[in-house]
Amino acid sequence: MFGLNAAFGFSATFVGSYVSGEFEALAISDNDSKYIGVLSATTSCVAAVCSLLFGAMARKPYIGKGPILILGAMFFFAVGFVFFVVPDPHDWDFRTLLMIYSFQGIGRATFEGTLRATFADMFPTEKEGAFANVSVKTFQMLCIICVSY
Repeated sequence: MFGLNAAFGFSATFVGSYVSGEFEALAISDNDSKYIGVLSATTSCVAAVCSLLFGAMARKPYIGKGPILILGAMFFFAVGFVFFVVPDPHDWDFRTLLMIYSFQGIGRATFEGTLRATFADMFPTEKEGAFANVSVKTFQMLCIICVSY
């Protein structure tokens, strides 16, 4: 379960620092950062909608939580992989950036919803310990990322 915590930490840091901080201005000539709010809000909106969908899917006995967690990991991977495939910001436009922020939202929905529910399932009598474990793992990943800069 640490892997999804790590994927969320790396992906959120990548989108928050590199994509929003440097790449977006070059890709759509947004020197005043007018579109950062719209793009960042896209992540939250997509995460909210997907959380509802994933919650309904996870309750289906033939789906469960596992495939949803795998889907989230794939979208976290896609966030970085797309930049590996198309590294030049001048080949990007607003729609492709919107796609990246949507991918981040789908991954975030799995992290904030399904992964936390999985932790709660693993600690049925100690919910505080389950969510403290998620927070500690996320904090550890953020510390590792900060030290690596």
